Amino acid sequence: MLGADFVVDASVIVKLLNQDREPYTAEAVDILEKAINGSMRLCTSDLAVHEVCNALIKGKGLKGRTLKQAIESFFVLPIGRIMTDLHLAAIATTISEEYNVTFYDAIYMAVAFDLGIPLITANPKHQRPLPQVNVISLEQWAS
Repeated sequence: MLGADFVVDASVIVKLLNQDREPYTAEAVDILEKAINGSMRLCTSDLAVHEVCNALIKGKGLKGRTLKQAIESFFVLPIGRIMTDLHLAAIATTISEEYNVTFYDAIYMAVAFDLGIPLITANPKHQRPLPQVNVISLEQWAS
């Protein structure tokens, strides 16, 4: 996605879709509102579809209509999804090996690296700053 300002990972998106008892949801909503009004452009990895849906089902325990509405909301968020191709997979694999993180976490860093933009996360212990990737936690966004 050319022209994106920030990459957001699944942890940020989940906070937007299920705000019950979640810290830093105000920050996630602030980011989304900026995307809605056009002052910020967001993207994520296509892997976020799987991670977000899994987190809503298994992590948040959503069911039935609530689950369906949350997933429908996800697909209309103003967040572009970047398809994982061989190029991004290679970058993510290198990041995963060099920094001892899962491929799932590395793919968001790979997108940020490839696009030259910061990554916003609600899970900074899994997203490590790299020499060429600025990782911003929602906690930092608040300050």
